[in-house]
Amino acid sequence: MRRINKNKIVLLVVTIVFILLIISVLLYTFLYKDDIKQVKKEVEINKKAKLLDFINNPKNDTIISKNKEIDTTTLGVQKLSVDYKNKNNKKSTFEFSIKVVDTKKPVIKCEDVIELPVNTSEIKIEASDNSKEEIKTMIEGNYDLTKIGEYKVKIVAKDSSGNKANKKVTIKVEAPTYNTTGYYSVKTDEAWYSIALRDNDYVEYEINPCHGLGCGLFYMDGRYKVDGDKLTLTLDHNTDDTLEREEDNEPTIMEMTIKDDKTIIYNDLIFTYSDKQW
Repeated sequence: MRRINKNKIVLLVVTIVFILLIISVLLYTFLYKDDIKQVKKEVEINKKAKLLDFINNPKNDTIISKNKEIDTTTLGVQKLSVDYKNKNNKKSTFEFSIKVVDTKKPVIKCEDVIELPVNTSEIKIEASDNSKEEIKTMIEGNYDLTKIGEYKVKIVAKDSSGNKANKKVTIKVEAPTYNTTGYYSVKTDEAWYSIALRDNDYVEYEINPCHGLGCGLFYMDGRYKVDGDKLTLTLDHNTDDTLEREEDNEPTIMEMTIKDDKTIIYNDLIFTYSDKQW
């Protein structure tokens, strides 16, 4: 009687099992395995996206889930799922994850040359971002808003995701504008004061000591000069009744600061522009 080799039997059994396993995998792949595939794993924050944008359906299975809008307003990972039926009418659920990310730099909103009158209190530069968060800007470089001149600086904006934007600009600090019509006036407990800058460097300076019309007026006039934000009045004539104009032996010199086209400062007095005197 012929003896059967046990090793051959074991080898045969292993081979048969292996073949059956391969057949099972192939049958599952072609008949039962999910046909839905994920084709997109990330989406930019606040970008419109729908559920089916992230999957591929190569065998045209019947999608049961609605193609709803995905919430992309918050950074991070989201778990999603798609219900469908395959060709064998088998209902399945394909589960997957997506990540909402922010990869875009903020957008700095300013001109290449930022023109400001001297003594501007601060520079406000806006920046926007696709995250819709508030973006703060910084100015890198030396500049002085109290001195007329041009300053080369860099604007920097950074969002919470670490995206950073830079823009090189010139800050141009200029002499302030002022009005040569109307009046710069101030009222105190002691008197009313007004300055009128006229054409041809002519200036009128008036003091009303009794807060009312027709009760006294001290009037002076002369010339003015502007150097940057500095306004100098040289008052060489005066009268107490506005009828007789007398020349002063020694002119009165008043040095003021023009803050902007609405404000002139003299010591503790802040003159405000108006088209009317009092």
